[in-house]
Amino acid sequence: MSGVARIWDAIWGRGEHSVTVPSMDGALRPNTRLDDAPILRQAPAIDDLAVLDGTLIYSQGGELFGLDAADTEPQLLESYPAPISALAASADRRLAVGLDTGGIVIRSGDREITVDLPEKPGSPSALRFAADGSLLVCIGSARIPASGWKRDLMMLGSSGSVWRVPASGSGAEPVARDLAFPAGAVIDSGGAVVVSEAWKHRLVRKRSNGGWEPVLSDIPGYPGRLVPVLSGRGYWLCVFAPRSQMIEFVLRERVYRERMIAEVPEDYWMAPSLRAGRSFKEPLQGGGVKHLGIHKPWGPTRSYGLLVRLDESFKPVESFHSRSDGRRHGVTGAVDWNGGTVVASKGDGVLTMVKSAEVVKP
Repeated sequence: MSGVARIWDAIWGRGEHSVTVPSMDGALRPNTRLDDAPILRQAPAIDDLAVLDGTLIYSQGGELFGLDAADTEPQLLESYPAPISALAASADRRLAVGLDTGGIVIRSGDREITVDLPEKPGSPSALRFAADGSLLVCIGSARIPASGWKRDLMMLGSSGSVWRVPASGSGAEPVARDLAFPAGAVIDSGGAVVVSEAWKHRLVRKRSNGGWEPVLSDIPGYPGRLVPVLSGRGYWLCVFAPRSQMIEFVLRERVYRERMIAEVPEDYWMAPSLRAGRSFKEPLQGGGVKHLGIHKPWGPTRSYGLLVRLDESFKPVESFHSRSDGRRHGVTGAVDWNGGTVVASKGDGVLTMVKSAEVVKP
């Protein structure tokens, strides 16, 4: 786009300067399927999920837990000195653990390999093993750890990158740079890398010539981790927070954002959240959210719960929602396990099990 076209878009509020947000319709039509799903565990600070040799692995702060299908209580597997920012398991029983302070630990039985990444102080926002044993690493921001995603958004961050770490654990190679918070990655059926670029609300695929092409654009939320379904016919997309016209407007007001970042505590920013509505000091209070003391499920919200099933061409075909008045907000992880799909709602600290017979093998 030419510079003149950008100037006119800024004047008229078009293109990338528009504050409109697409409605949820079709396969994304709101429902209560996420709130209606049974709870597996109450797990405050739960974040990412993986399945290793039939065991459900999940991160909870700096602790790593494992849950077998036959067990009722999870087992503590390991404690780390920093919050765990991402997980991935491979077919050859390796487990990659990303830490919010940077770096990755790859566990294989009793053996551990530590991988130092070149982007500091950035940390892994998502991990994914490829068929050749290499590890794809998304670093949301080169300036801020993965846990600081809200600050990176408000600063219009675009310093994210994707790296490929060989099976040996050394010699990481860049796959992409200057992305707007890459928060998930998979390898599609053609062997190409597909990344969820959160701040641009889209999924993009790496072309053979080195460029990128959108495969799903204008998502009504901030896309996070991408997970292949167990059957191999599609993907799960975690949408960790909703978009809104108000936040789109704030993102275009530089002076306001700079003063807000400097003067207001982060929990009270006009910004998306994994869980909103816990304090009267937050924005969006009163009649815009509640009527006669009842929270409107369709009201404006800074947090939401959304898991989307995509087909093999990355088109939405099914979704599970926790609406404005729901209690399953901030979906950050999903994985097929034990006859269903386990969903991590970090905002409310719960693990739930949803059912989609089309994607889970018996």
